[in-house]
Amino acid sequence: MVAITSSGKLVPGQEVFIAASAGENQRRVNTGAITTLAPFDAFWEFRLERAITTTIMNPGLGGGGLFAMDGSLCGVVSLDLNQIGHFTLAIPTENFTSYRDEMLRHGRRSSRPPRAWIGIYCYKVDDHVVIAGIFPGTPAERAGLEAGDLVLAVDGSRVRERRDLYEGLWKRAPGDEVAIQVYSDNVVREVRVLSVDAETYFA
Repeated sequence: MVAITSSGKLVPGQEVFIAASAGENQRRVNTGAITTLAPFDAFWEFRLERAITTTIMNPGLGGGGLFAMDGSLCGVVSLDLNQIGHFTLAIPTENFTSYRDEMLRHGRRSSRPPRAWIGIYCYKVDDHVVIAGIFPGTPAERAGLEAGDLVLAVDGSRVRERRDLYEGLWKRAPGDEVAIQVYSDNVVREVRVLSVDAETYFA
């Protein structure tokens, strides 16, 4: 049985390895070091308060184990970042172990209230967040948000980074109307978006 290690016991520069499936019965291993233990946000309304990035090129499919050199599991490989020094991102094991009972019982974190979701993906450009695209059939599309809109504020709170945008959205519950101020074509406008639960869209 594999021991589980919290990311709180890890440090940047520490050697780690990935053991991954390469399909069928193939298994591959690759080694490297931890680059960062820091928050991570992505362009699809996703954020981790703590993520593990490594210098390791993922040798197989996603979902492989990230292990400390003593053989303990410290994370689960999630994304191939393919950035110099940040090749692979893993989700720390405590994201499961801290909520093990409810996740096994319900398949999700039932104790966390559902979050508002609008269906955009976006990028940070200098001190601004720009909508790069809209998922079809989502609240953002129905409300009239468009690729290229620069997000200025959510419910009156200034947006400078994706974290600001996501935290503003996640203060709301699915079904709440969210006021999003955007700038495009030399015009500032407020768009009111009736949010939903992401699970209903992807179900």
